[in-house]
Amino acid sequence: MFPINTIDDLFQALDENPRILEAVRARLLTRELLELPQVFAAFVKTTDKRFEAIEKRLDGIDGRLDGVDGRLDEIDGHLDGIDGRLDEHDKHLRRIDGRLDGIDGRLDGIDEHLGGHDKHLRRIDNSLGVLKGGHARGAALRDTALIADSMGFDLVRTMSQREIISLARSQNAQEIPKNELQSFVRADLIMEVVNGSEEVCYIAVEISFTVDERDTHRAIRNAKFLTQFTGKPAYAAVAGLDRDNRIQSRIEAGDVFWHQLDSEDLEVD
Repeated sequence: MFPINTIDDLFQALDENPRILEAVRARLLTRELLELPQVFAAFVKTTDKRFEAIEKRLDGIDGRLDGVDGRLDEIDGHLDGIDGRLDEHDKHLRRIDGRLDGIDGRLDGIDEHLGGHDKHLRRIDNSLGVLKGGHARGAALRDTALIADSMGFDLVRTMSQREIISLARSQNAQEIPKNELQSFVRADLIMEVVNGSEEVCYIAVEISFTVDERDTHRAIRNAKFLTQFTGKPAYAAVAGLDRDNRIQSRIEAGDVFWHQLDSEDLEVD
């Protein structure tokens, strides 16, 4: 063993004596650092194996993708065939559209022709409505005493339109809208009647072939106006051959009296 006086002497001693070198390493380095080369070698070996496995899986994926590419090529060919068939269908549909356009044109002509018939039928229907209404009014006017009696009154007279207009011009009518007064003076029938106590009363009657809600409303309104204009009790009545079911509740509540006309009274002599 030679003396160590310089750093060069130390390096020479370590180079010439492996045991001293190992002892110095053990003293200066931790076990983890000493074992690092072995650990790194094991890590490299494990990593190589994992990369080999990944490469094998990638090879399998590449093979499957090749199969997918083949399938996609087949699908592309199939879609090309479908496109061709759709082109044929489009041509066929265009021919159908052309024929439908022709049919639409013919239907428009038919609609226009039927429209003329509809107008004619509406004119006939309106004329029949006026005719039926006139017959109903005639029958109701013949039943004035019967209507009054059915409601518990005795008929005194029927009021003329001149008298009704005079009522509509009274002081009590000034706040009533003009259109409602005009409707009032066109009332179908207003009767002056007396009750069992000889008290003067009035009955406002609206007449239709088929009595509806409008007729009922007019009769009730006219009765209200009569009371307002005269200060006397007034009652509402409707008369017709038939009635709308929607007015049944007003009849049952006593708001308006229903008089059924006899169909024989509507026959033309």
